[in-house]
Amino acid sequence: MAFEIVKSLAIPAMTRSAGTREAKYPCADMEVDDAFVEANVVQGDKVASRLQAAITAWRKRNGGKDAPKFSVRRFTPEGAEAESVGVWRVA
Repeated sequence: MAFEIVKSLAIPAMTRSAGTREAKYPCADMEVDDAFVEANVVQGDKVASRLQAAITAWRKRNGGKDAPKFSVRRFTPEGAEAESVGVWRVA
């Protein structure tokens, strides 16, 4: 195997393959007072926990304490029989 020594070769910028996947939840696109809802859930406590964990991870990746703040709530819409889980951007 032959190697060639090259002088003054610039180091290319690092690339992250993790950032190429499309986001599952629209956190980055939300304005204050916007919300998204997962409707007709069977186990509201598990869905709320999953969404809260996803929001916490997103905030850590996007500024930590300076990242937008969200609130996750379980509720039953008027006239609906099944529970829903909503995520609101509060700040």
